[in-house]
Amino acid sequence: MELTWIAHGGFIYQVMAVAPIDRFDAVEDLMRQSAHSFRPLTSDEREQIFVVRLAVVEGRAGESIAELAERVESPWTPEAIAVVNRRPADTPLAEGELVKLGLRRGYAAPDPPRPPKGPPRPPVIDRRS
Repeated sequence: MELTWIAHGGFIYQVMAVAPIDRFDAVEDLMRQSAHSFRPLTSDEREQIFVVRLAVVEGRAGESIAELAERVESPWTPEAIAVVNRRPADTPLAEGELVKLGLRRGYAAPDPPRPPKGPPRPPVIDRRS
C-alpha cells in the first residue's frame, strides 16, 4: 500500500494505492506518478464533470414514462423511473402528473475556503509506504 497526503487549497487530500504484494514492485512507480500528477482542474476538465440529480417533472396527458424520460433527457431507464414512482412503467401519465426522475446536470462544487494570506504555495506531497 502506498499512502500520500497532499496539502492544497486549505484541504488535505489522501491518495491511497493498493496492489497485491507480488505485484507491488511492478506498479510502485505508477502509483507515485499518479500521486505526483495531482493538480487543480482546468476549466475544460471541470466542465466535463456531471452528476445526476433527483428532479420532479410534469408529465403530459397519455405520455409514457419512456417518452417522458426521452423528452427530458433523463439518464434513468423507464423501469428505474417506474420503481421510484411506485407505478407500472406502461401506465400512461395524466396531464400535469408529477414524476420523480434523474436529470444530468453540470457539477457545481461549493465555494472553496479562502486561501491563507501570503504568496501562493505549491502542493506539499508527503509519501509514506
